[in-house]
Amino acid sequence: MSGASAAPSRVFSYIFSGKRSHVFGGLFVVGLLSYVPWYYMTAGKKQLSHSDYMAIQEKERMRKQRLSTTPLPDAPAAAPSPTSPS
Repeated sequence: MSGASAAPSRVFSYIFSGKRSHVFGGLFVVGLLSYVPWYYMTAGKKQLSHSDYMAIQEKERMRKQRLSTTPLPDAPAAAPSPTSPS
């Protein structure tokens, strides 16, 4: 049964030893664990450039301007006033 308890103590000795190879190995493992999910989250996505952001802002500005000057479709049009027969 002493062999079963040797594995956790070996892991703790690597973690707390402070040896250069153990530190770099730990940094590599942590970096790998961080990189894998990041890679899958960003796979296939196009990075936007400055001009892309400017085009998006311009489209949004034009949309807001168009929406602010357009009358509501439910509003009745100005009908000519009926003339009274005299």
